[in-house]
Amino acid sequence: MTKDSSKTDSISTILYIGEDMNFFSRLHDDFKKLQKSESVSICLERRPAPNAHYPLLFKEIWRTKPVAVLLDFASYAQRRDPRGEYLQGLMKLLRQNFQTKVILTLAIHDYLQSPDLVEELLTAGVRFNYIKSIENDLIAHEIQTVLNVKGMEASPQALAMDQIHTELTQVVRVSYATAEFLRVETNVNLQIGQIIHLTKHPFSNRPDRKYLSVKVEEAQEGALYFAYKYAFHLRYINLESEKQIFMDIKFLGESPTPRHTRVLIVDPCLEFIDESLPYLDELNYTLNIQSDYTFAQKTMERFKPHIVVVQNLPPEQIEGLRKLLHPKASLLQFQSDERETLCTPDPLTFSMVEALAQSYRQKIPANTAGKFYFSSHHAGALAKFSHQVTIHAYSESLLYF
Repeated sequence: MTKDSSKTDSISTILYIGEDMNFFSRLHDDFKKLQKSESVSICLERRPAPNAHYPLLFKEIWRTKPVAVLLDFASYAQRRDPRGEYLQGLMKLLRQNFQTKVILTLAIHDYLQSPDLVEELLTAGVRFNYIKSIENDLIAHEIQTVLNVKGMEASPQALAMDQIHTELTQVVRVSYATAEFLRVETNVNLQIGQIIHLTKHPFSNRPDRKYLSVKVEEAQEGALYFAYKYAFHLRYINLESEKQIFMDIKFLGESPTPRHTRVLIVDPCLEFIDESLPYLDELNYTLNIQSDYTFAQKTMERFKPHIVVVQNLPPEQIEGLRKLLHPKASLLQFQSDERETLCTPDPLTFSMVEALAQSYRQKIPANTAGKFYFSSHHAGALAKFSHQVTIHAYSESLLYF
Protein backbone atom coordinates (compact mmCIF):
# COMPACT_ATOMS: atom_id res chain seq x y z
CA MET A 1 0.00 0.00 0.00
CA THR A 2 2.60 2.48 -1.05
CA LYS A 3 1.42 6.07 -1.26
CA ASP A 4 2.98 9.19 -2.77
CA SER A 5 4.56 10.97 0.19
CA SER A 6 3.31 14.32 -1.14
CA LYS A 7 -0.29 13.13 -0.70
CA THR A 8 0.19 11.29 2.59
CA ASP A 9 0.01 13.09 5.92
CA SER A 10 0.60 10.04 8.13
CA ILE A 11 1.40 6.36 7.91
CA SER A 12 0.13 3.66 10.26
CA THR A 13 2.31 0.57 9.93
CA ILE A 14 1.02 -2.91 10.75
CA LEU A 15 3.67 -5.63 10.80
CA TYR A 16 2.99 -9.27 9.91
CA ILE A 17 5.68 -11.76 11.01
CA GLY A 18 5.37 -15.11 9.28
CA GLU A 19 5.78 -17.13 6.09
CA ASP A 20 2.20 -17.57 4.82
CA MET A 21 2.22 -15.39 1.69
CA ASN A 22 -1.39 -16.25 0.74
CA PHE A 23 -2.60 -15.17 4.16
CA PHE A 24 -0.47 -12.01 3.95
CA SER A 25 -1.91 -11.17 0.53
CA ARG A 26 -5.49 -11.53 1.82
CA LEU A 27 -4.65 -9.34 4.81
CA HIS A 28 -3.23 -6.76 2.41
CA ASP A 29 -6.54 -6.68 0.51
CA ASP A 30 -8.59 -6.48 3.72
CA PHE A 31 -6.69 -3.46 4.99
CA LYS A 32 -6.87 -1.79 1.59
CA LYS A 33 -10.67 -2.11 1.61
CA LEU A 34 -10.84 -0.38 4.98
CA GLN A 35 -8.71 2.58 3.95
CA LYS A 36 -11.00 5.54 3.24
CA SER A 37 -8.63 8.53 3.19
CA GLU A 38 -5.96 9.45 0.66
CA SER A 39 -4.15 11.46 3.33
CA VAL A 40 -3.54 8.39 5.51
CA SER A 41 -1.59 5.30 4.49
CA ILE A 42 -2.30 1.95 6.15
CA CYS A 43 0.97 0.18 5.48
CA LEU A 44 1.05 -3.60 5.96
CA GLU A 45 4.59 -4.95 5.99
CA ARG A 46 5.97 -8.48 6.36
CA ARG A 47 9.03 -9.88 8.07
CA PRO A 48 10.07 -13.54 8.01
CA ALA A 49 9.90 -15.48 11.25
CA PRO A 50 13.00 -14.69 13.34
CA ASN A 51 15.88 -17.00 14.16
CA ALA A 52 17.71 -17.18 17.49
CA HIS A 53 18.73 -13.53 17.00
CA TYR A 54 15.13 -12.36 17.45
CA PRO A 55 16.24 -9.41 19.67
CA LEU A 56 17.37 -7.77 16.41
CA LEU A 57 13.78 -7.87 15.15
CA PHE A 58 12.62 -6.55 18.53
CA LYS A 59 15.02 -3.62 18.10
CA GLU A 60 13.63 -2.90 14.62
CA ILE A 61 10.06 -2.92 15.96
CA TRP A 62 11.11 -0.65 18.85
CA ARG A 63 12.67 1.78 16.36
CA THR A 64 9.88 1.80 13.72
CA LYS A 65 6.93 1.74 16.19
CA PRO A 66 4.17 -0.06 14.23
CA VAL A 67 0.65 0.28 15.62
CA ALA A 68 0.18 -3.51 15.61
CA VAL A 69 2.24 -6.68 15.26
CA LEU A 70 0.74 -9.95 13.98
CA LEU A 71 2.73 -13.06 14.93
CA ASP A 72 1.86 -16.13 12.83
CA PHE A 73 2.35 -19.29 14.92
CA ALA A 74 0.31 -21.52 12.61
CA SER A 75 3.23 -22.59 10.44
CA TYR A 76 5.48 -23.78 13.25
CA ALA A 77 3.62 -25.30 16.19
CA GLN A 78 2.58 -28.57 14.57
CA ARG A 79 6.05 -29.56 13.38
CA ARG A 80 7.86 -28.17 16.46
CA ASP A 81 9.76 -25.66 14.37
CA PRO A 82 12.08 -23.68 16.70
CA ARG A 83 10.93 -20.49 14.99
CA GLY A 84 7.73 -20.82 17.01
CA GLU A 85 9.77 -20.51 20.21
CA TYR A 86 11.68 -17.56 18.75
CA LEU A 87 8.33 -15.87 18.07
CA GLN A 88 7.43 -16.42 21.72
CA GLY A 89 10.74 -14.91 22.76
CA LEU A 90 10.04 -11.88 20.58
CA MET A 91 6.57 -11.62 22.10
CA LYS A 92 8.02 -11.56 25.62
CA LEU A 93 10.50 -8.81 24.76
CA LEU A 94 7.74 -6.69 23.23
CA ARG A 95 5.59 -7.02 26.35
CA GLN A 96 8.46 -6.51 28.77
CA ASN A 97 9.74 -3.22 27.34
CA PHE A 98 7.41 -0.38 28.32
CA GLN A 99 7.88 1.48 25.02
CA THR A 100 6.84 -1.53 22.90
CA LYS A 101 4.24 -2.78 25.38
CA VAL A 102 1.72 -0.31 23.94
CA ILE A 103 1.91 -1.98 20.51
CA LEU A 104 -1.14 -4.16 19.84
CA THR A 105 -0.01 -7.79 19.57
CA LEU A 106 -2.05 -10.50 17.84
CA ALA A 107 -1.21 -14.21 17.64
CA ILE A 108 -2.42 -16.07 14.53
CA HIS A 109 -3.21 -19.81 14.80
CA ASP A 110 -4.78 -22.56 12.75
CA TYR A 111 -7.65 -24.76 13.94
CA LEU A 112 -5.23 -27.55 14.97
CA GLN A 113 -3.35 -25.29 17.35
CA SER A 114 -2.81 -26.59 20.88
CA PRO A 115 -4.97 -24.80 23.50
CA ASP A 116 -1.93 -24.90 25.79
CA LEU A 117 -0.01 -22.61 23.43
CA VAL A 118 -2.91 -20.15 23.33
CA GLU A 119 -2.97 -20.01 27.15
CA GLU A 120 0.80 -19.67 27.29
CA LEU A 121 0.69 -16.72 24.89
CA LEU A 122 -2.06 -15.08 26.92
CA THR A 123 0.11 -15.21 30.02
CA ALA A 124 3.05 -13.90 27.97
CA GLY A 125 0.97 -10.81 27.17
CA VAL A 126 -0.49 -11.29 23.69
CA ARG A 127 -3.63 -9.18 23.39
CA PHE A 128 -5.67 -11.28 20.93
CA ASN A 129 -5.63 -14.80 19.47
CA TYR A 130 -7.13 -15.48 16.04
CA ILE A 131 -7.82 -18.67 14.09
CA LYS A 132 -6.99 -18.57 10.37
CA SER A 133 -9.93 -19.04 8.03
CA ILE A 134 -10.92 -18.24 4.45
CA GLU A 135 -12.33 -14.89 5.59
CA ASN A 136 -9.82 -13.01 7.73
CA ASP A 137 -11.27 -9.50 7.40
CA LEU A 138 -12.18 -9.72 11.08
CA ILE A 139 -8.51 -9.12 11.96
CA ALA A 140 -8.44 -5.83 10.07
CA HIS A 141 -11.75 -4.76 11.59
CA GLU A 142 -10.63 -5.59 15.11
CA ILE A 143 -7.40 -3.64 14.79
CA GLN A 144 -9.50 -0.65 13.81
CA THR A 145 -11.96 -1.28 16.66
CA VAL A 146 -9.24 -1.43 19.31
CA LEU A 147 -6.85 1.22 17.97
CA ASN A 148 -9.25 3.53 16.10
CA VAL A 149 -6.61 4.01 13.41
CA LYS A 150 -7.11 7.32 11.59
CA GLY A 151 -8.13 6.79 7.98
CA MET A 152 -9.70 3.34 8.47
CA GLU A 153 -13.41 2.63 8.30
CA ALA A 154 -15.08 1.63 11.55
CA SER A 155 -15.97 -2.01 12.13
CA PRO A 156 -19.44 -2.90 10.77
CA GLN A 157 -20.09 -5.46 13.51
CA ALA A 158 -23.38 -5.23 15.36
CA LEU A 159 -23.30 -4.88 19.14
CA ALA A 160 -25.88 -6.79 21.19
CA MET A 161 -26.87 -5.44 24.59
CA ASP A 162 -27.81 -8.02 27.22
CA GLN A 163 -27.29 -9.16 30.81
CA ILE A 164 -25.67 -12.60 30.83
CA HIS A 165 -24.35 -14.11 34.06
CA THR A 166 -21.56 -16.57 33.39
CA GLU A 167 -18.10 -17.68 34.50
CA LEU A 168 -14.78 -16.24 33.35
CA THR A 169 -11.65 -18.39 33.48
CA GLN A 170 -8.55 -16.55 34.74
CA VAL A 171 -5.04 -17.83 33.91
CA VAL A 172 -2.08 -17.00 36.20
CA ARG A 173 1.65 -17.75 35.87
CA VAL A 174 3.12 -20.06 38.52
CA SER A 175 6.69 -19.16 39.52
CA TYR A 176 7.34 -22.00 41.95
CA ALA A 177 5.65 -24.42 44.35
CA THR A 178 6.47 -25.24 47.97
CA ALA A 179 4.89 -27.58 50.50
CA GLU A 180 2.78 -24.64 51.77
CA PHE A 181 1.88 -22.47 48.77
CA LEU A 182 2.17 -21.61 45.08
CA ARG A 183 3.83 -18.34 44.13
CA VAL A 184 2.01 -16.80 41.15
CA GLU A 185 2.17 -13.62 39.07
CA THR A 186 -0.79 -12.00 37.34
CA ASN A 187 -2.20 -8.71 36.06
CA VAL A 188 -5.30 -9.19 38.22
CA ASN A 189 -5.15 -7.63 41.68
CA LEU A 190 -6.51 -10.53 43.72
CA GLN A 191 -8.09 -9.77 47.07
CA ILE A 192 -5.97 -10.77 50.06
CA GLY A 193 -7.82 -13.46 52.03
CA GLN A 194 -9.88 -14.53 49.01
CA ILE A 195 -10.52 -18.27 48.65
CA ILE A 196 -9.90 -19.57 45.11
CA HIS A 197 -10.63 -23.03 43.73
CA LEU A 198 -8.01 -23.85 41.11
CA THR A 199 -9.34 -25.96 38.25
CA LYS A 200 -5.83 -26.32 36.81
CA HIS A 201 -2.63 -26.30 38.84
CA PRO A 202 0.81 -27.96 38.94
CA PHE A 203 -0.56 -31.14 40.54
CA SER A 204 -3.58 -31.58 38.24
CA ASN A 205 -2.17 -34.82 36.80
CA ARG A 206 -2.61 -36.57 40.15
CA PRO A 207 -5.98 -38.39 40.19
CA ASP A 208 -6.84 -37.04 43.66
CA ARG A 209 -5.83 -33.46 42.85
CA LYS A 210 -8.34 -32.41 40.20
CA TYR A 211 -9.16 -29.26 42.17
CA LEU A 212 -7.06 -27.33 44.65
CA SER A 213 -8.44 -24.77 47.10
CA VAL A 214 -6.10 -21.95 48.05
CA LYS A 215 -6.15 -18.71 50.06
CA VAL A 216 -4.65 -15.54 48.56
CA GLU A 217 -1.79 -14.04 50.56
CA GLU A 218 0.61 -11.21 49.83
CA ALA A 219 3.87 -12.44 48.32
CA GLN A 220 6.74 -12.05 50.77
CA GLU A 221 9.21 -11.62 47.91
CA GLY A 222 7.95 -8.59 46.02
CA ALA A 223 10.12 -8.91 42.90
CA LEU A 224 8.32 -9.66 39.64
CA TYR A 225 10.17 -11.98 37.27
CA PHE A 226 7.64 -11.83 34.45
CA ALA A 227 5.79 -8.97 32.72
CA TYR A 228 3.01 -8.76 35.30
CA LYS A 229 1.81 -6.22 37.85
CA TYR A 230 1.22 -8.40 40.93
CA ALA A 231 2.64 -11.40 42.79
CA PHE A 232 0.79 -13.52 45.36
CA HIS A 233 1.15 -16.63 47.47
CA LEU A 234 -1.73 -19.08 47.09
CA ARG A 235 -1.69 -21.07 50.34
CA TYR A 236 -3.17 -24.56 50.24
CA ILE A 237 -6.23 -25.16 52.43
CA ASN A 238 -8.33 -28.20 53.34
CA LEU A 239 -5.47 -30.65 52.90
CA GLU A 240 -4.81 -33.58 55.22
CA SER A 241 -1.12 -32.75 55.56
CA GLU A 242 1.70 -30.77 53.98
CA LYS A 243 3.45 -34.08 53.46
CA GLN A 244 0.92 -34.87 50.72
CA ILE A 245 1.86 -31.75 48.78
CA PHE A 246 5.55 -32.44 49.35
CA MET A 247 5.05 -35.84 47.71
CA ASP A 248 3.16 -34.11 44.88
CA ILE A 249 6.13 -31.80 44.34
CA LYS A 250 8.48 -34.80 44.17
CA PHE A 251 6.09 -36.27 41.60
CA LEU A 252 6.85 -33.26 39.32
CA GLY A 253 10.43 -34.44 38.87
CA GLU A 254 13.65 -32.45 39.03
CA SER A 255 13.22 -28.70 39.37
CA PRO A 256 14.79 -26.54 36.63
CA THR A 257 17.57 -24.22 37.77
CA PRO A 258 15.87 -20.95 38.77
CA ARG A 259 16.87 -17.69 37.12
CA HIS A 260 17.27 -16.03 40.48
CA THR A 261 19.69 -13.26 39.50
CA ARG A 262 17.81 -10.27 38.03
CA VAL A 263 19.62 -7.97 35.59
CA LEU A 264 18.18 -4.70 34.27
CA ILE A 265 19.75 -3.02 31.22
CA VAL A 266 18.78 0.61 30.59
CA ASP A 267 19.90 2.03 27.24
CA PRO A 268 17.77 4.60 25.36
CA CYS A 269 19.54 3.61 22.12
CA LEU A 270 19.59 -0.19 22.62
CA GLU A 271 23.10 -0.14 21.17
CA PHE A 272 24.09 -3.42 22.83
CA ILE A 273 21.53 -5.44 20.84
CA ASP A 274 23.40 -6.98 17.91
CA GLU A 275 24.16 -10.41 16.45
CA SER A 276 26.50 -11.25 19.33
CA LEU A 277 23.58 -11.76 21.71
CA PRO A 278 23.06 -15.38 22.81
CA TYR A 279 19.73 -17.17 22.65
CA LEU A 280 17.98 -15.38 25.54
CA ASP A 281 15.84 -18.36 26.59
CA GLU A 282 19.01 -20.22 27.54
CA LEU A 283 20.25 -17.59 30.01
CA ASN A 284 20.51 -18.74 33.64
CA TYR A 285 19.46 -15.33 34.94
CA THR A 286 16.44 -13.08 34.36
CA LEU A 287 17.01 -10.18 31.97
CA ASN A 288 14.89 -7.05 31.63
CA ILE A 289 15.58 -4.50 28.86
CA GLN A 290 14.29 -0.92 29.11
CA SER A 291 14.90 2.04 26.83
CA ASP A 292 13.24 4.90 28.71
CA TYR A 293 14.32 6.43 32.03
CA THR A 294 10.81 6.92 33.45
CA PHE A 295 9.82 3.35 32.67
CA ALA A 296 13.15 2.11 34.01
CA GLN A 297 12.19 3.65 37.36
CA LYS A 298 8.92 1.69 37.35
CA THR A 299 10.84 -1.46 36.45
CA MET A 300 13.25 -0.90 39.36
CA GLU A 301 10.28 -0.87 41.75
CA ARG A 302 8.65 -4.01 40.32
CA PHE A 303 11.59 -6.07 39.14
CA LYS A 304 13.98 -5.23 42.02
CA PRO A 305 17.13 -6.02 40.01
CA HIS A 306 20.35 -7.24 41.59
CA ILE A 307 22.41 -5.66 38.80
CA VAL A 308 21.55 -2.47 36.90
CA VAL A 309 23.58 -1.76 33.75
CA VAL A 310 23.20 1.71 32.19
CA GLN A 311 24.46 3.30 28.99
CA ASN A 312 23.72 6.59 27.18
CA LEU A 313 21.98 8.14 30.21
CA PRO A 314 22.72 11.62 31.61
CA PRO A 315 24.24 11.80 35.14
CA GLU A 316 21.03 13.01 36.82
CA GLN A 317 19.05 10.03 35.51
CA ILE A 318 21.77 7.60 36.57
CA GLU A 319 21.67 9.09 40.05
CA GLY A 320 17.87 8.72 40.07
CA LEU A 321 18.20 5.01 39.36
CA ARG A 322 20.96 4.61 41.92
CA LYS A 323 18.61 5.90 44.65
CA LEU A 324 16.19 3.07 43.85
CA LEU A 325 18.72 0.27 44.30
CA HIS A 326 17.87 -2.25 46.99
CA PRO A 327 20.55 -3.52 49.42
CA LYS A 328 23.30 -5.65 47.83
CA ALA A 329 22.38 -4.42 44.34
CA SER A 330 24.91 -2.74 42.06
CA LEU A 331 24.74 -0.16 39.26
CA LEU A 332 27.37 -0.14 36.51
CA GLN A 333 27.91 2.61 33.94
CA PHE A 334 29.24 2.02 30.44
CA GLN A 335 30.59 4.66 28.07
CA SER A 336 31.18 6.86 31.12
CA ASP A 337 33.99 9.35 31.70
CA GLU A 338 33.50 9.28 35.47
CA ARG A 339 36.37 7.78 37.43
CA GLU A 340 34.48 5.54 39.80
CA THR A 341 34.86 1.85 40.60
CA LEU A 342 31.73 0.82 38.70
CA CYS A 343 32.26 3.01 35.61
CA THR A 344 34.01 2.24 32.34
CA PRO A 345 34.51 4.20 29.11
CA ASP A 346 34.00 0.99 27.12
CA PRO A 347 30.71 0.35 25.31
CA LEU A 348 28.37 -2.25 26.77
CA THR A 349 28.73 -5.76 25.40
CA PHE A 350 26.64 -8.77 26.31
CA SER A 351 29.69 -10.78 27.34
CA MET A 352 30.22 -8.23 30.12
CA VAL A 353 26.62 -8.65 31.25
CA GLU A 354 27.11 -12.42 31.30
CA ALA A 355 30.24 -12.08 33.45
CA LEU A 356 28.49 -9.75 35.91
CA ALA A 357 25.51 -12.08 36.28
CA GLN A 358 27.66 -15.18 36.81
CA SER A 359 29.77 -13.36 39.39
CA TYR A 360 26.67 -12.36 41.33
CA ARG A 361 25.25 -15.90 41.21
CA GLN A 362 28.46 -17.27 42.71
CA LYS A 363 28.71 -14.66 45.47
CA ILE A 364 25.03 -14.65 46.48
CA PRO A 365 23.44 -18.02 45.64
CA ALA A 366 19.66 -18.30 45.56
CA ASN A 367 17.73 -19.91 48.40
CA THR A 368 15.98 -22.68 46.46
CA ALA A 369 15.46 -25.19 49.29
CA GLY A 370 11.99 -26.73 49.24
CA LYS A 371 10.96 -24.95 46.02
CA PHE A 372 10.07 -26.37 42.62
CA TYR A 373 10.53 -23.82 39.83
CA PHE A 374 8.59 -23.93 36.59
CA SER A 375 10.04 -23.10 33.20
CA SER A 376 7.71 -21.29 30.79
CA HIS A 377 7.02 -24.51 28.84
CA HIS A 378 6.33 -26.73 31.87
CA ALA A 379 2.77 -28.05 32.08
CA GLY A 380 2.55 -26.79 35.68
CA ALA A 381 3.57 -23.23 34.85
CA LEU A 382 -0.06 -22.14 34.48
CA ALA A 383 -2.92 -22.25 36.96
CA LYS A 384 -6.57 -21.47 36.27
CA PHE A 385 -9.64 -20.58 38.28
CA SER A 386 -13.12 -19.32 37.44
CA HIS A 387 -15.18 -16.46 38.84
CA GLN A 388 -18.60 -14.99 38.15
CA VAL A 389 -19.00 -12.10 35.69
CA THR A 390 -21.91 -10.32 34.02
CA ILE A 391 -21.64 -9.72 30.26
CA HIS A 392 -23.36 -6.43 29.36
CA ALA A 393 -22.73 -6.42 25.60
CA TYR A 394 -21.06 -8.50 22.90
CA SER A 395 -20.20 -8.48 19.21
CA GLU A 396 -18.76 -11.12 16.89
CA SER A 397 -15.41 -10.95 18.65
CA LEU A 398 -15.64 -8.73 21.75
CA LEU A 399 -17.26 -9.15 25.15
CA TYR A 400 -17.98 -6.27 27.52
CA PHE A 401 -18.31 -7.24 31.19
